[in-house]
Amino acid sequence: MDSDNATSVQPQIQAMVRLAEILGEVKFLWRLLNRQTVYAAVLRVARLFRFGK
Repeated sequence: MDSDNATSVQPQIQAMVRLAEILGEVKFLWRLLNRQTVYAAVLRVARLFRFGK
């Protein structure tokens, strides 16, 4: 690989690495949101059984 190709590929590789990092962050936040949603639903169901409202 000559130096021109190496320098033109480098920004693409950096962009792909950053995209992978962003997707990892989105996946983490999505799981966190799902956990919070499930937790809220469980609390709501428990409240309904406990108080009948």
